Parts: sequence; structure tokens; C-alpha cells
Amino acid sequence: LYGINVCGEGGEYETLTLDCPLFK
Repeated sequence: LYGINVCGEGGEYETLTLDCPLFK
């Protein structure tokens, strides 16, 4: 759930999106 929250609400959206397992 942490990864989802970060990817949804984060300043570094691009970086977090690539690091997110769901978007991998």
C-alpha cells in the first residue's frame, strides 16, 4: 500500500512510478 500512496501522491512522480511494483 505504501508504494501505491507514494505513486499517487508524490513530488517525484516519474521516479516513484518506475520504482512502483504495480507499474513495473
